[in-house]
Amino acid sequence: MKEVIEKILEAEKQARERVESARKEATAILDRAREEALKLETRKVRSYQRKAQDLVKQAEIRAEEEREAILGKESGSGEPDIREFDDLADRLFQRILRKEHSEE
Repeated sequence: MKEVIEKILEAEKQARERVESARKEATAILDRAREEALKLETRKVRSYQRKAQDLVKQAEIRAEEEREAILGKESGSGEPDIREFDDLADRLFQRILRKEHSEE
């Protein structure tokens, strides 16, 4: 049971790292968008903003898919079905995302 929880926490940590990396990349893109806005190139600004938003969304989707894949692998390994921990993992993941979002 402890190993299952540790694996869930590790998956959550990896998801946070991926989301944070995507956010850093998005911030760099948004910084470039601000520079372009100063030059009054509004079409490029909108494009960079969409790219940044897409990057963050894709990272969040990939992190969720990987977390679900890890959960699926664990349930077939003869260990306790960790899907019963899925609700807990979801709440932890959402809390982490809310916390990171509120820190910005």
